Amino acid sequence: MFNKLKGRIREVAGSDKAFAEKVGMHPVLIGRKLNGQTTWKREDILKAVKALEIKREEIPSYFFDEKDD
Repeated sequence: MFNKLKGRIREVAGSDKAFAEKVGMHPVLIGRKLNGQTTWKREDILKAVKALEIKREEIPSYFFDEKDD
């Protein structure tokens, strides 16, 4: 799940751990979110969008579009 988001995390932050630190979340929680075990809450999405410099119009393709899964 979230293949496009995972790619963006690697591109911008380098690793899930570095991304987790950037958004103030535990790396295990990030892993659960990226594997679809935990849902992305609105505030988590907003933190991720800011940290990853995702444009507003691109948000659905990173968090809601399941075509790449």
